[in-house]
Amino acid sequence: MRTLTLMTAMALITLAALCPAPSQAATGLGLGLKGGVVTDYDDPNLKLSDFEFDNLKYFGGFLKWGSTYFDLELGAEYYWDKTDIEIISETRNVEVKDFFVGLT
Repeated sequence: MRTLTLMTAMALITLAALCPAPSQAATGLGLGLKGGVVTDYDDPNLKLSDFEFDNLKYFGGFLKWGSTYFDLELGAEYYWDKTDIEIISETRNVEVKDFFVGLT
């Protein structure tokens, strides 16, 4: 019996993945909520390039519809954070808000 090398095993796995086969997908409707904290938020359009927002809070929701042929997911998320920074010897309150809508 011949031992398989790593390259032979990878070629067999790739070949098996490319072979068409009937699949069974979960169908139905899904709804969910999510929330959390994003660290190291980076927005190139934000004009405070030397300041970083940490612990950016967010919440959102999604609606997912699945069939045997495709899945459709619509999601929306809202991010926000407030902080105080010093600009030219004055303390300013800076607030960042970001809204995201995605469809896949």
